[in-house]
Amino acid sequence: MAPFTRACPTNSTMAALVVSGTSPSAPSALRSTSRFQVGNRIIRKRIHVRVEHVQPSRCTEEFKLRKIKNDQLKAEAKAKGEVISTKRQPEGPKPGFMVEGAMLETVTPIPYDVVNDLKGGY
Repeated sequence: MAPFTRACPTNSTMAALVVSGTSPSAPSALRSTSRFQVGNRIIRKRIHVRVEHVQPSRCTEEFKLRKIKNDQLKAEAKAKGEVISTKRQPEGPKPGFMVEGAMLETVTPIPYDVVNDLKGGY
């Protein structure tokens, strides 16, 4: 048994898993590397994952759909002879509304008596 057995501190991982390439010992696997900090040094942890278990990232899916849509809009505008802007715009504030049927109630504060409070009561 090794003198020091330490598990991977998963909550302090510095970067997402990065696929670095194939392993010479396992040709049908991919080597994935993650970095995390232990004390004052950064340790790399390498794991091997079979190709069947790897899923492609979906982080650029929305960007690709927006790019296709923008190309279609630009082509339609060019056919009409117009110039359009395909830049994304912020959502903006929600529309205002009036509250109806609410009753206003005036609340007056109770006076705070410091002298009686220090004596222990009223």
